Amino acid sequence: MAAKIKRVLRTWNSVDDFQEGEEWQEALDALESVTSQVSGDPKAFDLTGDGERWEAAGGDEISEASEFSTVLYEKWAEVLGQAAENLEWEPAQWEALWKNLQKWGRALSRAGLDFGNDTGMGELQEVVEAYSSGAPKQRKRKAPVEEAAEEEGEEDEEDPAKKKRAADDE
Repeated sequence: MAAKIKRVLRTWNSVDDFQEGEEWQEALDALESVTSQVSGDPKAFDLTGDGERWEAAGGDEISEASEFSTVLYEKWAEVLGQAAENLEWEPAQWEALWKNLQKWGRALSRAGLDFGNDTGMGELQEVVEAYSSGAPKQRKRKAPVEEAAEEEGEEDEEDPAKKKRAADDE
């Protein structure tokens, strides 16, 4: 798996900037770990295919423009959001994920991926907070009939003049 991720990072980040070493291994481990944690199976998140699509879509230009970390955040937020819809985690599990995201972000930042920027971490934090506080899927939804009845009641309350006109018309 690390070899596939490394291949993707080579595609995403220009080869000239690629560095071997402990920091990169830490970053690769972080990317694999967060992918595994949010998807349940890192192989299900097709990193190799994503790397090829990245390259075909002009990924080298994105790397040269130093937008790699932004795109990485967007991808992670997308994967996290999709996985979160299917998870029924307790708030403590979301808190643990957030701590891991911060730790992995620091590792990627040390590897030169600038993973600790405020914008990206903010987006990931929003996803985590949304789901940890009673995720959209986890919130109990009212039955559509109840919602419709409430909306009708709100309309009646909002416009008493309409009621009077309706009564006068009869």
